[in-house]
Amino acid sequence: MTAVGDRTATLRYCISESQRAMHVRSAIARPGLGRLQPAERRPEAIALVCYGPSLRTTWQYVRRYPYVITCSGSHRFLLDRGIVPTWHVDVDPRPHKITLLGTPDLRVTYLPCSACHPTYFDHLQDQRVLVWHAFHSDDPDMLHLPVGEWALTGGCDVGQRALVIAAMLGFRTVGIFGMDGSMTPTHSHAADHPKARRAREYVHEGVTYLTTPGMLQAAQTLAHELDMLPALDVRFYGRGLVQAMMRSWKPPARSPKMANVVALVRTGPK
Repeated sequence: MTAVGDRTATLRYCISESQRAMHVRSAIARPGLGRLQPAERRPEAIALVCYGPSLRTTWQYVRRYPYVITCSGSHRFLLDRGIVPTWHVDVDPRPHKITLLGTPDLRVTYLPCSACHPTYFDHLQDQRVLVWHAFHSDDPDMLHLPVGEWALTGGCDVGQRALVIAAMLGFRTVGIFGMDGSMTPTHSHAADHPKARRAREYVHEGVTYLTTPGMLQAAQTLAHELDMLPALDVRFYGRGLVQAMMRSWKPPARSPKMANVVALVRTGPK
């Protein structure tokens, strides 16, 4: 249960487990798709760009970063402003992500989770695509992944998964844009979004933020995800609930068990 203002809401997956399993099997069987692989450590920094409303005022700073990884609608938002993402990540298994992505660009490498909708993969035909799997410790589908394919750890939203992907790609310095966990009175996201969300009030350190159960869940669990990635040096841009929460976050004195483990691979027989 997640408290939002004076209410509680139960968070559920947006599709059934059987549908998700079908998507994963479809992606594995689809010919011509590459697989995301671990990379050597890189000295450069990367911008991780989410789609929160603060991106409207911070996007120019993305130009300072030699590499860019986008999530959700920030792909189209940056392309419209002349910034070409290096990679784009999606996790959501629903078909509306096609509208949010917009027209694919041959200069971008797309990193969809295997749970993404089959029509999303159709939309990326003729693009450079590297698939990855989302790891859940209680997920029986992990047992059915092909040998040699990586399942990535991470949190409950695409921004947190992209953070893990950045680490897997070898980055240790990450600038985080648009990861707000909240809305403004006039904008739920940096630009249009096909899924309207009803905002509720949440008070953090005396300041009232507009958020949703899903956004709040992600904001409240981000500290744990960063605790699990102590090798990363992160900087947050913009103003929102997440940025406010992160001002008081401090890395743990001792790294937790399994810290910096970003992915697992099947090595045994299928």
